[in-house]
Amino acid sequence: MLTDENLDRLPALGHEARIEALLPHANGLLRFIVPLPSSSPFPEALATSLLSRSLDFYRTLAWYGLRSHISATSSEPLFRLGQYVLSEECTSSRLRRSWLGVLEAWIKCAQDPHHTTPSHDIVWSQVVGWNWSQDVLDLRSRLTGEDVDTWAALWKTEAAWLEGSGINAVRAGEAEKITAIAVMRGGFEHGLEKRVVDTVGLRLQDTLNSLSTTTFVLEQWRDTARYAGALSAVLRLWLSCLPPPSAGPLASPPFLLPFASISALCARLTTHPLWDRLQQADVPSYAAVFP
Repeated sequence: MLTDENLDRLPALGHEARIEALLPHANGLLRFIVPLPSSSPFPEALATSLLSRSLDFYRTLAWYGLRSHISATSSEPLFRLGQYVLSEECTSSRLRRSWLGVLEAWIKCAQDPHHTTPSHDIVWSQVVGWNWSQDVLDLRSRLTGEDVDTWAALWKTEAAWLEGSGINAVRAGEAEKITAIAVMRGGFEHGLEKRVVDTVGLRLQDTLNSLSTTTFVLEQWRDTARYAGALSAVLRLWLSCLPPPSAGPLASPPFLLPFASISALCARLTTHPLWDRLQQADVPSYAAVFP
């Protein structure tokens, strides 16, 4: 049965054969994507949950290079879904994260379509044509400083777009990077993104300081992974904005990040006793795969 728990842990199952066994469910879940929550026969909260979980399922398949053609065969309902996610009507952070997650996975598939099954299941020209990168940047205006998980998902998806542009676009994605930097730089220097990054850093520091080294507390481990994952996402985004090494020395950074405090947090994290705790009998094995 496809439950919330095993959908979340599908990537950790570790064997493609198990994923392929779930493929017969793929087309059936499209019925939860075609109608928007506002027009679904189910109550809106249930419809939103079913839609989010279906997108998560397609994201998991895409990480294995499977069923990414759904992005093309269902392009019209996915376009309507994108418009809904960007609208005031959508109030579900969970749905926004699921939408961003599946876009990231499909963009990664399109970077090298020879690695999908079958090959060329999705290609870069389609990603460009669907204008997902602009949708992702537009979503910024709908987020608040408390939407840490959604910001992290947004940064990962935009990074995937810029990484793919570096491989497939003209001049190693120079134009795409300039466009993204122009949109994001102000936010990271004196706007909402700066506030989110600063908040994440402080919360990660507090979480590491309070993380028990004698008792396994699930929420503490989840929070550590959550905030560390958000910092990882913004660092990936920063790196994706860089020109290729062949372009020579960097004249200026794409945008400002508090590298001194991030470096201190990385040092604290890598030397934290939590890594020794992972080997102890009372810590469940799934603790190592958060978030």
